[in-house]
Amino acid sequence: FKTASEKLREKMLTTSQRIENQGIQLGRRQGMQQGIQQGIQQGMQQGMQQGMQQGMRDKALAIAEHMLHILHMGIDAVQGATGLSRQTLEKLAQKS
Repeated sequence: FKTASEKLREKMLTTSQRIENQGIQLGRRQGMQQGIQQGIQQGMQQGMQQGMQQGMRDKALAIAEHMLHILHMGIDAVQGATGLSRQTLEKLAQKS
């Protein structure tokens, strides 16, 4: 048989373990939430950067196409103005 002080001690240990487990679970949840928020923020930044780069490339292609087909400029001049590769411009020049 257990004494009252032994029962109290067991109850205190059980309560202490329960509180510790709750703290661990809370810490995990908060860590996961923080990780998710950081991941979302990083993904948005990368997406915006990639979108800006693609938009700039699309604009350069549109300008190059205009220079090649409407203004009848040479590939070297268009390459200097747009920074696009010679290979890209040659393909663009073949388009009607």
